[in-house]
Amino acid sequence: MSQSKPHRVFFLILGLAILSCSKPVDGCLDIRATNYNVSADNDCCCTYPVLKLLISHVADTLFQSPDSIYTNLAGQPYRMTGARFFLSDFIFYVRDVGPVEVTDSLVLVQDDGSSIRVKDDVVQIQRSLTTYTVGNVITSGWIDSFSFQIGLLPALAAVVPADVPDAHPLHTPLSGLYTEGIGFQSLTTDLISLSTGPDTLQWSTSLTRRITLSSSVLAKTGYNIEVPMTVDYLDWIKDEDLSMPQVIDVTAWLDRIALSFRYGNL
Repeated sequence: MSQSKPHRVFFLILGLAILSCSKPVDGCLDIRATNYNVSADNDCCCTYPVLKLLISHVADTLFQSPDSIYTNLAGQPYRMTGARFFLSDFIFYVRDVGPVEVTDSLVLVQDDGSSIRVKDDVVQIQRSLTTYTVGNVITSGWIDSFSFQIGLLPALAAVVPADVPDAHPLHTPLSGLYTEGIGFQSLTTDLISLSTGPDTLQWSTSLTRRITLSSSVLAKTGYNIEVPMTVDYLDWIKDEDLSMPQVIDVTAWLDRIALSFRYGNL
């Protein structure tokens, strides 16, 4: 039996009333975000993709171990018990787009009381960790290459750890990466030379070095970006004379360290 006209009008009015009383949905309307919600009414709460480094810490074709004994080109046995360093100033070269950088920034107060805003993409690398979050990156397409710096940009290298937020890598630098009155080091490594004692050595440098690697990473709109990278620690020591650590050529040493980075995981 068909409904009478008054009944149809009643249900139409009731339906319109229900729709008019429904609350608008809050959500992200930016398609570049990881939480894009096409059904949202009010634009808010967007979360953007992050860049993650996936690092393999290796010695030749095996994962590097602080307990393993390695030999340099001079036949000197040693153990590398620790390695810590900063990476920063990442630039990604996206096909048909050009250079893309992390969007995060940090406000620093200078000695004269003025403030400056600097790019904030510092990661503090240690051999025991493999995954690092660099910051937010908004892009899509093939990343054909990327570059980064061992060490810190000058503005960041000049800060005092207590002056940066608690969660920032510079607030709590790992052992050997910051010395009161001296400042930040770009890199430091701990060695035990088994041919001279054994002697415990720590080598550090505040010099920086830029590295560029070819890559093949597809950045998808609205998704996190993961970049695999390998560091071969045998390259760090193979040309050094462990019997004369005090005469190490730090510039040449850092040049060789820069060659230990390569795209891809073990």
